[in-house]
Amino acid sequence: MTSRPDVLIVGAGPTGLTAAAELARRDVAVRIVDRSPQPSTETKALGVQARTLELLDRLGIADQAIARGLPVRRFNIFSERHRIATFDLSTLPTRYPYILMLPQYQTEALLTERLADLGTTVERGVELTDFEQRPDAVGAVLRGPGDKTERVEAGYLVGCDGPSSTVRERLGARFEGTALEERFAVADLHVDWDLPYDELFAFLHTGDFITLFPMRDRLHRVAIAYTKRETPTGEVTLDEVQHALDKCGPGAARITEIQASGRFRINQRAVDRERVGRVLLAGDAAHVNSVVGAQGMNIGIQDAVNLGWKLALTCTGRATPALLDSYPAERRQAARRTVRGTGFFTRLTLLHHPALTLARRRLLPLALARPKVRTRIEWALSELDISYTAHARTGSPDGTAPAPAAGDRAPDATLYDTANRPTRLLEALRDDQYSLILAGTAQPDADQRLARIERVLASYADIHGYRVTPGPDRFAHTPAPITALIDRDGRFHHQYRIEQPTLLLLRPDGYLAARVDKWDAQQLEAYLRRGLIAHATRRTRTTRE
Repeated sequence: MTSRPDVLIVGAGPTGLTAAAELARRDVAVRIVDRSPQPSTETKALGVQARTLELLDRLGIADQAIARGLPVRRFNIFSERHRIATFDLSTLPTRYPYILMLPQYQTEALLTERLADLGTTVERGVELTDFEQRPDAVGAVLRGPGDKTERVEAGYLVGCDGPSSTVRERLGARFEGTALEERFAVADLHVDWDLPYDELFAFLHTGDFITLFPMRDRLHRVAIAYTKRETPTGEVTLDEVQHALDKCGPGAARITEIQASGRFRINQRAVDRERVGRVLLAGDAAHVNSVVGAQGMNIGIQDAVNLGWKLALTCTGRATPALLDSYPAERRQAARRTVRGTGFFTRLTLLHHPALTLARRRLLPLALARPKVRTRIEWALSELDISYTAHARTGSPDGTAPAPAAGDRAPDATLYDTANRPTRLLEALRDDQYSLILAGTAQPDADQRLARIERVLASYADIHGYRVTPGPDRFAHTPAPITALIDRDGRFHHQYRIEQPTLLLLRPDGYLAARVDKWDAQQLEAYLRRGLIAHATRRTRTTRE
């Protein structure tokens, strides 16, 4: 336990745990508290999207998550028992071309284990009751077991305490949006039918909606939507689920056992401000949305990663507090995209007027027959399209994508070191705060340009440099502080559309911070000076050099 942490995190769900791990692995003193005395054992959120898996990979736990979960590559939608769409995620340009079905409590367990490996444990049975801000700190009041009260001084306070956030309430931030009329019943169960077990199915039928998400051990998570005209109460029963499946589903499907169940109501809300001084909000404390599309937990984890590295640089004196201003600017855009998208698809699934359901069944397949439309939806489902630029980041029908620009997700690629050992680009960059990549065929004055860039890196020693050369078997001259890598098959240069010497600056969360189509030390330094503070003490690297 740290008596005066750099950061106090309230809430130990997926968002809070991710934020704590991101800070702890960057040597930031962090405390994380949760008022629940025990971790939840409820399934809650289920789908882990491709973009989230890429970020969990940077945290070092993606492979463990995959080992515990079930990859699902196909998503089928039926309307009035007619198949109107099938989305195939297997061709997405990512190492994780699927939705990973993994119960939320298992995701939380993996994050908790990773956090413990980093020397931090969750303090359970501890709740925040109040706080006050000062120019240099946040004073928080915590109440623990036996109603014992503790006053804590922290550099920053992060509220990850869910839709009923105490941090948000005490902060006075508005939670703007609507409580929709739809209510859901969910159940984890066994179903006996002839459809493929490892695919996702959604059945829409004149205002009714049932979705079956496959899970490991041949279980399914069933979600049933109800409008205000009929809302069962009490325990979710086998007869209730069977009736919904008979009404909407493919026929000849039988529910054999219910293992867990529950009910909830949809809200679509977003906070009016994610940061007020030294207090920040993330995850469901900042935004909630429909369960359609399995986006909520994923957006929260991505909030935590975005905020984590920025807080770490600020707390360790490597960045100015102004860097934190980019957190609400970027994540509000991502959250509102999700709220809009899931809200639209929720309304689309619950159409009940005969003319509208007929239009859905007849017209939607025509629209989705266009490869560009289908590809855009698949990118949105996997959250690979989230970008901090003004444009939409989607692939073309042939699987290619536009040249990544500043604010875009950085594509991965296999590269080779000087010993001819393969490594993934994002794996090599995993422990870096920022990573500088110099790509393309060297210019005639390459040595002079490299020397000037080397001097810039000496002032920002946490930024590690990489020289990626095209070609099958040989490296160009590379100064010692810069790691040499080779793009043997040219895939890296193709993915990044590199046709001339190019400078790429990657952020700690795997997004491009800057792209300059020449090796220009002056432009690099101008970008770094906007938010970072020169720091010449190099951190110990743990990745393979």
